[in-house]
Amino acid sequence: MPAAMCLVLLLMLSGGCSPKTGYASPSKVVTAYFNAFKTGHYDASYKLLSKDDRAQISLAEYKKEAAKQAGTTSTEPFTFKILNEKTELKDSVVGVQLSQGGQSETLYIVLVRELGAWRVSLDQSNTMNN
Repeated sequence: MPAAMCLVLLLMLSGGCSPKTGYASPSKVVTAYFNAFKTGHYDASYKLLSKDDRAQISLAEYKKEAAKQAGTTSTEPFTFKILNEKTELKDSVVGVQLSQGGQSETLYIVLVRELGAWRVSLDQSNTMNN
């Protein structure tokens, strides 16, 4: 199963506290999220999730599901490219092209502002991508 499909599944299954990220833009947060996820640094990707998402899934559950999804992907790593960003006062949408094994898919990642920092909202992203 391509990584993009696994990430869609993880988006559907995941669900969100908000330490400071230090990332200036929503695109940089999305880049940090996918880089952490791609390299198996699930603690780091989890920290970038919204408070609501982290309330729906514990770190242990998130890591278990992420590792399970990573194990079902092909041996070819996925790549991602930020396509665009639309930012409002309280939320942002970042278009991301995910590619693996010659297949490509565009996902829209929703971010919310929490305590001045951008956080990935998997729940809202899942709604937008379905």
